[in-house]
Amino acid sequence: GDREAALDAYRQAITLSPEYGAAHLNLGELYLKLNRTAEAAEQLKKAIEPDPRSAVAEKAKKLLRTIEQQGLAR
Repeated sequence: GDREAALDAYRQAITLSPEYGAAHLNLGELYLKLNRTAEAAEQLKKAIEPDPRSAVAEKAKKLLRTIEQQGLAR
């Protein structure tokens, strides 16, 4: 459905531009919605790498803290 199309779009954006933190953030958020927390955490970490002080990175860090606090990362 729409979520699979979104997953494909984010993956394609990452393939074209691996350093595009916003694509990693969006993919991570979508994985969270799908309860795929390990994959979400991986993408959120990648969202931080290009610019750790950016707004994208800050949002990714916040989501990662939430995952860790809730013990969801598996």
